[in-house]
Amino acid sequence: MKTSDPIDVIILGGGLSGLMAAIRLIRQGKKVTVVDNSLPEAGGKLGGFAKFSGAKFSLPPAGMGLLTLAGTKERLHQKIDEVIEILGIGSLAKHSSFERGADEEIYLGLDTELRSYNSIVLSPPQIDDLLARLTTLISDSCQLIRGKAESISPNEQSWVVAVREIDSNLTLNFTAKTIFYAAGRLESKILTNAGAEEYPGKGLDVGFRVEFMQRESVGALRDLGPDAKIMHKSARTFCLNSPGEIFYYKYGNMDIPGGVVANDNVNTANVGILSRIKDKEKSGREIVDNYAKIRNLPKSGVQTGRPDLCADLPLSILLGEKITKELQEFTNILGDLHLINWDLPFRIHYPLIDWYWGTYCSGPSHKTSLRGIYALGDSAGHARGLLQAAISGWLASEEYLSEINH
Repeated sequence: MKTSDPIDVIILGGGLSGLMAAIRLIRQGKKVTVVDNSLPEAGGKLGGFAKFSGAKFSLPPAGMGLLTLAGTKERLHQKIDEVIEILGIGSLAKHSSFERGADEEIYLGLDTELRSYNSIVLSPPQIDDLLARLTTLISDSCQLIRGKAESISPNEQSWVVAVREIDSNLTLNFTAKTIFYAAGRLESKILTNAGAEEYPGKGLDVGFRVEFMQRESVGALRDLGPDAKIMHKSARTFCLNSPGEIFYYKYGNMDIPGGVVANDNVNTANVGILSRIKDKEKSGREIVDNYAKIRNLPKSGVQTGRPDLCADLPLSILLGEKITKELQEFTNILGDLHLINWDLPFRIHYPLIDWYWGTYCSGPSHKTSLRGIYALGDSAGHARGLLQAAISGWLASEEYLSEINH
């Protein structure tokens, strides 16, 4: 058992929100420790899900949930510019107008609407370079621990964070005045166990991801924009990657099909098709239980023609009859609008689950209900997306700095 000297801020999570927070705090001379338990697919590198989330940095009107944190549109625009420059993607940015509201949609027919954002889309080498640059920015100026935070406990005016180091398997105790929790969708119940109030946030999105053997299958959808979202009642498309590849990541006992942007020589594409459920906790438990029933059944093979989702027994067991019928109607509409060509070969991957992680902030702040603990990025629940996570980390650091200077 080892004990560290007191530090100013310990950041739990080395994704974009944690990295940007560390950079901002280091610039103010704060003593910072970053604890990161990276995805197995990341090969020990920092960046969280940045490499595995479609590599899209969506500009306003995406992420306007950050407006309450920034205070004004002008300040939010300023922070977006600052963060884009730190990320090194300023030359790729196409600034969109703040005049168009995030809820403004374009009607496509058949009770279906398009919500489209301007986005900066990075290739795999570009996202690797971005994460390497951010890692270099913090490596010489803060302590980096490869490990998993296991518990948080109060110690007078500070917090003690117990971290199990990956390489040595030793438990290290870090005493910090402030904790930045930036674990995102890989969250554990560490804050809840410490007494933090957990907020429901948005609903649970459930469905499947479609892998297209030829990216021409979604050419019309991609022409609407790299971040085009098609919405019909409670159903929606999610995270279009063209070209794109599938990878699976662990979420509890489940294997979740993710989609990533691929190099241009890759001919496959993928997109999520989801339905939003309001009762997140109850529905989430049911899906976990249902998954245990289907996990040993074979996955869907390559097929052509409009999918018959109701005849897909594992999918029906997993999601239930009502949701399966909603998704069936939506897949048919995507074909009727000629946004997806179902006559070309594709494969269905499931279960796709989005928004199931806990959030710990309410109101215009990154503060949790626990004194001295802030939640950043997806864990905050104000907005989601790669650029939004980075901005959240930046704004949380400025909120903290303002607090300690008054």
